[in-house]
Amino acid sequence: MIILLVSFTISTLIFALYILKLNKKSKLHFALRTIFNNIDDNYLVLNSKYKIIDFNSSLVIKFSKTYNIKRGKNFFELLKENNSTMKSVSKFNKTFNEVKANKTTSKFEGILQPNNKHIEYIVRIIPVLNSCNSIKGYIINLKDITEYKYSKSIIKKTQEKLISQEKLLSLGYLIGGISHISRTAIMSMSGGLEALTDLIEEYKDSIDDKSVLEEDHYEIAEDMEKWLDMSKEHLIKINKLLKTIKDQAIGNPSDLHEYFKINEFIERIQLLTDYELKLLRCDIQIKNEVDGEIIILGSMSNLIQVFHNLLLNSIHEYGDEGGKIILSILKKGSDILFSVKDFGNGIEEKLKNKIFKEMITTKGKNGTGLGLYVSYAIITGKLNGKIWFDSKLGESTIFYISIPMAYCDESNS
Repeated sequence: MIILLVSFTISTLIFALYILKLNKKSKLHFALRTIFNNIDDNYLVLNSKYKIIDFNSSLVIKFSKTYNIKRGKNFFELLKENNSTMKSVSKFNKTFNEVKANKTTSKFEGILQPNNKHIEYIVRIIPVLNSCNSIKGYIINLKDITEYKYSKSIIKKTQEKLISQEKLLSLGYLIGGISHISRTAIMSMSGGLEALTDLIEEYKDSIDDKSVLEEDHYEIAEDMEKWLDMSKEHLIKINKLLKTIKDQAIGNPSDLHEYFKINEFIERIQLLTDYELKLLRCDIQIKNEVDGEIIILGSMSNLIQVFHNLLLNSIHEYGDEGGKIILSILKKGSDILFSVKDFGNGIEEKLKNKIFKEMITTKGKNGTGLGLYVSYAIITGKLNGKIWFDSKLGESTIFYISIPMAYCDESNS
């Protein structure tokens, strides 16, 4: 988009010079005419009554088969020559009115179909003012952005594909955790059901037993409640785990416009990383210095994906030896600042400038390089945040993520 703006600015300046010299049959006039006829952008010059004064060759080449472009013709009459352009007439009217009212350049995006081709444009209308600040005419610039739009859509699709691939890789790490947590919970609940079965039989036998006192019945009931409560806890844990896995696997099309709380995020991160941490003898310290009820706007599943990746990177930094990881959360102005710190090998200097730009991995055949590349895209593109790091070779690495709160409570700043 910056290239488009630079191109527009340069060509408009040249065109302005051309207009100033329009009535002077000098060498400069002919030189400027030659330049303009070789500019890819399409230009029309109108007087204050919307009649065409001049145009460049690029416009004629692109539109001549669809429109009868000639000097002295009313611009809106020109638009009516093609039905596909009629949809843009109201946009042109509105934009001309804005230009007349503010006496500044105004623009809109539109679709035109010259020579039966579907082309997307940025249309800019620039007022030509005299010394009394009155509008003497207009310059219409039509910038073809079809290729730019197509490239942008390809980049977006590629980014979404990479994010999906990274999600699948993250889910691969979670399979062991799912199995471990589920198996532990199911075994505990099976034991609870066996205990409940024994207690039910014991209670049945006690109904007609006169030696069983009232307090014995209460004691049996309390034991039943204890085993039921334990089973409920495990069911809640499995339910939360399954919901988290589902969110990470398929996401939610509307989750970019959802809200979540800090404490919900912390709970899910702990749930997802518990197995890997125990398996590789790592200890995570969560230092939360903010109110857990603080709200963030955006996709919690996307943010969890990023932090799950960062925490896995830190876990794998220690190999089989295990180590300490610190997850810190604090408030900084209207943002929440997260950090993940490990005391592993650090990042080599030659890799630091590539870490978010290329698919770089330090894990050899066990790494893909997708993690940080995709994390950068998620934080900057989907959560309107920032991500950066500080690393000392052989000592430690800290990744920082700053994300805006949904609203800022000035009293707590």
